[in-house]
Formats: sequence, structure tokens, C-alpha cells
Amino acid sequence: MSAHDAEPLVPRQRDGFELTPAERTELQDLVDELVSATEDRVFWLGRVRETALEIQRRLGAMLESGD
Repeated sequence: MSAHDAEPLVPRQRDGFELTPAERTELQDLVDELVSATEDRVFWLGRVRETALEIQRRLGAMLESGD
């Protein structure tokens, strides 16, 4: 599955729904952990890594737009 194929699986921020600072930090930490877990690991498929990076990119954009 490519990052483009994963688009329907990645949740979008709902209008009027704000994450607390603690939730934002926890979510960012979880995504960073996922990306780190796929780094330099031969057994991770490239698509898993691509999807993890796309999630990280989208989360960053979502959190920046919420500031």
C-alpha cells in the first residue's frame, strides 16, 4: 500500500475538534516512535516505512494548522 492508497485510512481532523496539548504531544510521540521503529530495519517493508512517513507528514501539517 502506497501513501496515496493509505489516504482513506488516515483520519482527518474534524471541524470544531481540538486536541489538548497533552494529546498533541502523545500523538506526535507515537508517530515519531513508529517512524523510528522502521528506520534502518531490513525486515520492515518499504511500504510500511512510506506509510509511517506519510502519517508523520500529515500529522505535522494537521498540528501546525491547529496552532
